[in-house]
Amino acid sequence: MGNIVARDIFLNALAFCLLVLIIILPYINPVPAKTDTPPPGQIYVKITWDGPVDVDLWLLSPDDKRAVGYSRKDGQTAWALLRDDLGTDQDPRNEETGFARSMPAGRYTVNLHLYRGASMAVHVEIIILPPGKPAIKFFSETVTLYAENQERTVVSFAIDSNGALVPLSANKVFVPLRSAGK
Repeated sequence: MGNIVARDIFLNALAFCLLVLIIILPYINPVPAKTDTPPPGQIYVKITWDGPVDVDLWLLSPDDKRAVGYSRKDGQTAWALLRDDLGTDQDPRNEETGFARSMPAGRYTVNLHLYRGASMAVHVEIIILPPGKPAIKFFSETVTLYAENQERTVVSFAIDSNGALVPLSANKVFVPLRSAGK
């Protein structure tokens, strides 16, 4: 008789635990609600690199006389540097990002500058997000910076008055941004 009582108590406790688990299971990892949040800009630039090296992203839009970078995080109308990564030892994976809030017609330039450290391979990705149209992965390439203080134009491209990329406008002709307009 004692054996049956112990078994009943054990099975009732097990059933109670399963019931509680079934009730709380949907709340442990809820399905995220779908949001239609628009992106914070229309051109997205992301650079990533590994190791304790400080690489800086520099951006220039057609409406700005001075480039956007670590010392000037917001441009007149378009570019904003959202993250300036110092490439410290604590963070083995580094990233800097910039968004263009608008796309005025004209030439855009994206540069990298090796502020501190040794030779480094940096992955650069540029996505154009025209309003009401699908995103365009415009540029994805790994660029090598060879010496400290080296600045390199990753790509320069033109956008027309309709917000579209001008065909065959992309080039890598060096445009100094870090020291220009100071």
